[in-house]
Amino acid sequence: MDMSPRQVILMVILLSWGGCIGFGVWAGIEWYAIYASSTAKYASRWCRVTSTTMDSWRYCPPRGGRCKEVQLPKVLVTVIDDLRSSGSPVYAHRFRESLSSDEFTSYPHGPRHWLNEFHPRADVPCWQDIYNPDVVKLSEEKAVNAAGNGIFVKPVAVSIAAVPVFGMAMFLTWTVWRHSSIGDGSSEDAVPLNGGAWPRGVQVQPPNGAAWPHGVQVQPP
Repeated sequence: MDMSPRQVILMVILLSWGGCIGFGVWAGIEWYAIYASSTAKYASRWCRVTSTTMDSWRYCPPRGGRCKEVQLPKVLVTVIDDLRSSGSPVYAHRFRESLSSDEFTSYPHGPRHWLNEFHPRADVPCWQDIYNPDVVKLSEEKAVNAAGNGIFVKPVAVSIAAVPVFGMAMFLTWTVWRHSSIGDGSSEDAVPLNGGAWPRGVQVQPPNGAAWPHGVQVQPP
């Protein structure tokens, strides 16, 4: 499908704003995870281990760089004196799930070694989020304190990556608006400057292919 230059520019503007919104939402999720980890209130509980599992996926930095495999150890537990009425098994993590992968959290001997410390039917101390009891963690320490400044690398990187996308969207929007404003001039714009005459052979056409209003004469004074 053939597209005019104006349609191409409009498409680029829409994609730029879409990317800007996407990066903004992504950065917001990352920052909220840190905020929730820092402000959550937990009730001390005991959990009975049912089983363990390891999730893994590939992560590629938003601004380029080498992709790597990320591991997230998970422990399926039943919370004793559960704050939830159902009392069903729930996955517990070292900290909150979003901050417990080895992308953010350092496991001295690796995630697998940490996971092997939990055995089925064993009772272990755990902490349950008072206001969001589906969140159960297996370390009393907060992720922000354990991970240090490294926990801020990803949200900061995503926020920085959003800046040029936002700048391009603003620039293209301003450029199109500016040219649209210039192109909306009235019929008086067809009069030569300084009272001069039109050069020989020049045809003065109305803007946007429209017709000159009735009674308007386009000629030198």
